[in-house]
Amino acid sequence: MVKQTYNETQLTSFVDNELPELYVVNKQITNGKIKLVVIGSHLGHAEINNLDDKLSDYQLGSYKLQFQQLSKGNYLSVNAFKKYVDQEKNDSTQNTATDNSDKNLLKLKQQLTKKYPDDISKIYVGQLASKTKSKESIILIKLNKDSESKQDEVKKYAENLADKLGIEATVHFTLD
Repeated sequence: MVKQTYNETQLTSFVDNELPELYVVNKQITNGKIKLVVIGSHLGHAEINNLDDKLSDYQLGSYKLQFQQLSKGNYLSVNAFKKYVDQEKNDSTQNTATDNSDKNLLKLKQQLTKKYPDDISKIYVGQLASKTKSKESIILIKLNKDSESKQDEVKKYAENLADKLGIEATVHFTLD
């Protein structure tokens, strides 16, 4: 138990220091492997090997990194996201969503659609399944082709709206 807690603390330090540009959706230490589900820039084999080598700096040298990357470049694939959420639903017997948080996510989706009716073609919102029972949510937005230049504006508005509604969320965009 103490070793597990220590390893988890070391892994958190590793993620914070070595992967600052990635959003880690899930992390798990099992059977000599560290499994990380990430969103962000694509990691190549050389980068992953370099990160593997850095594990020993965090007393995790006996483990091997295994990544599941949910994004394509700077965009999150809807299919990858849906597949991950479905996988987590199947793996988890707990219901992480509460009625109140579902209502707030729905309100956020409605307000975004109302504010940007000509710019947003689809919005997916949902809570991430987490074994730590955190209430993290994700907002996945597909902009119309002629509105892609508004991505930063829409992202800032969505983040501010999420804060006002008390939703801990990350905002991502998709081309799918």
